[in-house]
Amino acid sequence: MIKPCFSPQDADWLALRAALWPEAQNHLEQMAKAQSDPDSYGVYLAYSDAGEAVGFVEIGLRHEPIGGIKSAPVGYLEALYVQPESRRQGIARELLAVAEEWAQFAGCEVLVSGVSLDDKQGRERHASLGFEAGEKVVFYCKRVGS
Repeated sequence: MIKPCFSPQDADWLALRAALWPEAQNHLEQMAKAQSDPDSYGVYLAYSDAGEAVGFVEIGLRHEPIGGIKSAPVGYLEALYVQPESRRQGIARELLAVAEEWAQFAGCEVLVSGVSLDDKQGRERHASLGFEAGEKVVFYCKRVGS
């Protein structure tokens, strides 16, 4: 079962985010920011038959060109996560379908997601979910002021 999440203090959402990004320290701040603009950001949680939260998806609108896509806005898959013990049951596909519906309802023609070039497993997962590789970009960084 998949349900929308409307609370920036939802304990299930927080636990799933912490499982995906254990190094992040500002989950509650990011969750509050996401929930402050529900027209531009959506969150959905997947629950097991026993009522336990087992996965989530976060989707946002981006109005700038991304990855060579010319149409705007685009739906951006901010996060898609399923607990390891609940994988290979179609939950990620269900969450992705909800994200696609959300993006379409928001007027998007395209759903975009990003993965590092060195993340082979992530690229394979995206391909298995129907994503096609778009424009590949390398970001360069230069320190300033030192």
